[in-house]
Amino acid sequence: MDYNGKSELSDVIRINRSVKQNVREEVSLFPNPAASGEPVHIIFRNLAEASLSVYNVSGNIVQSLIVSPDDGSGYVLPTSGLRPGIYLIRISGADHASELMRFVIR
Repeated sequence: MDYNGKSELSDVIRINRSVKQNVREEVSLFPNPAASGEPVHIIFRNLAEASLSVYNVSGNIVQSLIVSPDDGSGYVLPTSGLRPGIYLIRISGADHASELMRFVIR
């Protein structure tokens, strides 16, 4: 109701908002756990370029690189230099959205 006691409806305004999936929904990592020396495959569904940083449990970066899969499908992460244990991988897309994922080397 207005200040003068009358009411009226305004035009409907439609707002379209595109919701971007998070990085975790666009990336899969396998095998997990991986045997010592066994490569870990990282499959990208909709990421053309990604920054990968691998951390040990102490928080130290043990690998860091930028990957641009030619066919947009994936990257093979060599693990031969990684000791058995728990690792975290931060995967960041070109839009700076990132996700922290855990993987294990047995």
